[in-house]
Amino acid sequence: NTGILTEILISNSDGRHLATWGKLCDDIVKELTAGTSVIGLTQNKLSAFIPICKAMLEIGPVWIDRYVRTILFEATSNGLEKAIIVGTGVEEPIGMTKDPNGVFHAVNGYPDLVAVPLNEISPETYGGILAALAVGPNNLYRTINEVLFICNPVDYYTKVMPAVMYRLNDGTWASRFPFPTKVIQSVYVPANKAVIGIGRRYFFGLGTGKGGKIEYSDHYKFLEDDRYYLTKLYGDGK
Repeated sequence: NTGILTEILISNSDGRHLATWGKLCDDIVKELTAGTSVIGLTQNKLSAFIPICKAMLEIGPVWIDRYVRTILFEATSNGLEKAIIVGTGVEEPIGMTKDPNGVFHAVNGYPDLVAVPLNEISPETYGGILAALAVGPNNLYRTINEVLFICNPVDYYTKVMPAVMYRLNDGTWASRFPFPTKVIQSVYVPANKAVIGIGRRYFFGLGTGKGGKIEYSDHYKFLEDDRYYLTKLYGDGK
């Protein structure tokens, strides 16, 4: 939750600062230099609205109000999930399937990341993909404790699950990913694709709660006797 923050400053040096050893009474000679880059939190707005005839509210106000708020909450959740997966960066977050270092197009946004074939989930093939993640943007090595594996439900049940499940001696089934992996199913991941990444390396700043802010007005279409509910959420991610 970034609240009213508009910028975050980060170091753009090589990311691995080293102090210098010496004798106990030596002068302190190591000067650390660190330039800074700015992550802009110019927040985009995710919004939706729905009209309800006020006569329906008179029939069942509590149930109708709760129903409408549930729809708006789900719309916000779906909008967040889709943007986090495939957002173009054009007035919306940059999705996990996009290359934030690629050439930005004013209409189409950032290009897709280049896909890497994954024909089996074995220590060799899976390890090769994780090895690429073990080198950061500054070309320095980094350790990984867990990765996210995000795919659509059909691919999970037809490709991923058969590849990672095996039967134990007692007849039960267990998963056998060769590395700690959190599998997430998302309907917004394209067919025959998956996203593998370090979860904490995806940044999303929210200016409001993750459920957004729901408001209503009886004045927009007063003569039609309608009440309009709307939801708003401010945020950006990359």
